Amino acid sequence: MDETQDLRKHEQVSIVLRYCDEKLNVFESFIGFYRTDKMDGESLSNLLKHTLLNLGLKLENIRAQCYDGAASMRGSYSGVAKRIKDDNPLALYIHCYAHILNLCVVDVCEQVASVRNMFGILKSIYAFIGASSKRYSIFENIQNESKLPNITLKSLSDTRWNCRVEAIKSVLKNFECIISTLEHISDTDPVHGPEANSILKNIKDFEFIFCLNLMKLVLELTNSLSLYFQKKI
Repeated sequence: MDETQDLRKHEQVSIVLRYCDEKLNVFESFIGFYRTDKMDGESLSNLLKHTLLNLGLKLENIRAQCYDGAASMRGSYSGVAKRIKDDNPLALYIHCYAHILNLCVVDVCEQVASVRNMFGILKSIYAFIGASSKRYSIFENIQNESKLPNITLKSLSDTRWNCRVEAIKSVLKNFECIISTLEHISDTDPVHGPEANSILKNIKDFEFIFCLNLMKLVLELTNSLSLYFQKKI
């Protein structure tokens, strides 16, 4: 069970059931998205119970429950895990392994200044070029002139850091085009030229390029592990 905001800023709760048949073959089924107005442990646990009961499933048959580490989910006194376990002591709580891995990656990256700065520069690149239709049009024209495959710039996920490897790859594959775009804007745009020039200096720095390539290797490995944790077994 997990929750996130949709594009309209509504909280959506996703529920997946993992179960086995009489021969102990394991299955996973996505049950659906459920909108909620409250994100506290009581509201979320009531939503989960209501969903299971509507499916004709008995709470006493639960043997495990898996969530992230948010207080509303794993809280020792009023979280969903505690409330479900009060009804069924056999429903063991398991902190999602993929979420733990993501937290480890976040903590390590935030402790290394050069890596932290590299991700900050990546955000600046996307915000400056990718989030502006006018500047992105310049980028696309330079891409077409270079006759390289058109690969879009990727935004950085704030919650799933392992997905940031795609943002790194998009910058590495477009590196020369990004530099040409920033040089063009720096020379021709009196308003945004100074910002383009500042980003240009940052991405030409050895430390940025080194960290970009290093984190590509690291995140490719951790992303493979994250995907493995989430696969059906």
